[in-house]
Amino acid sequence: MRKSDFTFKPTQKTLDYVIIGDWQTDIIDYNNIVTDECCSVSDHFPLKTVLKITVSNFDIKSDDVIAWNKCTRMDLNNYEELLKAYLSCINTCQLQPHTTDIENLYEHIVKCIKSASKALPKSKFNKNAKPYWNSSVNEAHNKQRRARSHWIENGKLPGRNNPYFKQYKDSKRKFINMQKKAIADTNAFFYSEINAAADNMDMRTFWRMVRLKQNKTKETINEIEGDSGTLRNPNDILRTFSTYYENVFTPKYSNMYNANLHAELDNKVQLFLQSNDFSKDKCLAKDVSIKEIAEIMTTLKLKKAPDMIKSLTSTLYMVGSVFSIMLKHCSL
Repeated sequence: MRKSDFTFKPTQKTLDYVIIGDWQTDIIDYNNIVTDECCSVSDHFPLKTVLKITVSNFDIKSDDVIAWNKCTRMDLNNYEELLKAYLSCINTCQLQPHTTDIENLYEHIVKCIKSASKALPKSKFNKNAKPYWNSSVNEAHNKQRRARSHWIENGKLPGRNNPYFKQYKDSKRKFINMQKKAIADTNAFFYSEINAAADNMDMRTFWRMVRLKQNKTKETINEIEGDSGTLRNPNDILRTFSTYYENVFTPKYSNMYNANLHAELDNKVQLFLQSNDFSKDKCLAKDVSIKEIAEIMTTLKLKKAPDMIKSLTSTLYMVGSVFSIMLKHCSL
């Protein structure tokens, strides 16, 4: 088998395959394995596949996940008994080796597994979770909250002479210092893990940890309400946005639009562009050399132009050196 026939670089004579039904081959519009060295950032070759399907997953919700770390032996036993009860209802005696029957059996088994999972504890993804929040930080935070409650209960009087106020401020300072230390320790450990993965050429771990630090969008917009109804196709959404902004910046009618003034200004601009006679302008009648510009820039003081050359401003003083270098490059 050639190197480009698989996406996984085999280390133990194991290959990865993508298996689909033969009745689904018509939905594949394009498929290619990228074997360029610049794209080899993992032990898998990138696989680019384009499918001819419509966008139908427009309602994205975060489902609860099973908290396996909270499962007890009793929870697992209940799950096993419930799964056996659901699977016992499946009649496989009349099952035929046909694609439809196999798909129906597979779908039924998946439903049984999901239904039996209600016996297991669930947990939701907490987007506000702080990886540095350990037991020490939590204890310091609780002490700060208790000290603040005592201070409020005793009149909420400011000043270091008040023992409750002093206790609250001291506990708050300790909590902030401990929180900063926990954040620094967590970041140091994270970056040491990245360095270790890079040194060991473990690209899978390296890029997984890098992606953890990347900014992620909170929500993917995959449908929009247009004039013709709800749009879910990316091309239709793009076309709708393009039409909207085109109408915004080029309105068909506006009360502030003065057609006569626009025509007059446009005519003057065209006449100016067509005219090449600058002989009446003393500043533009002759060519200006780089040496003259350099000499003038050396006479500028206090970021202001002298009286004899009022056309030069403080901007030329600030960017004079860069401007002269660019002119030299343009003249070469």
